[in-house]
Amino acid sequence: MTNKIKLSDLKEYNGMYNISSIVEDYDGSDWVDEEQALEIIDYINKQEDVELIIDTINENEFDGETIQFILKQVGMEQQMLRQLMMEAPMEEVEKLMNEKRDLEDNIPF
Repeated sequence: MTNKIKLSDLKEYNGMYNISSIVEDYDGSDWVDEEQALEIIDYINKQEDVELIIDTINENEFDGETIQFILKQVGMEQQMLRQLMMEAPMEEVEKLMNEKRDLEDNIPF
């Protein structure tokens, strides 16, 4: 598990926090108020969590069924399906829909 960045990790001066130690090429001053600093810290910590999850998936060579199971367990299966469908080229969506229809038509009753 990675160490989370905390507000106390930043240099502080008169209620302003220097973020240059945690952010490269920030579009603005290196000094931000507490609210902005906390938002940036939260974003960076979440990105590190995502990287840890991706590393875990890759190291364990999870297959599609395992990823689907995880999404179902966290209640995101339908959301992910929608996102993937909306992002996919229409030709791919039509191809998958036809494949699904063919499968359903060939199921014996």
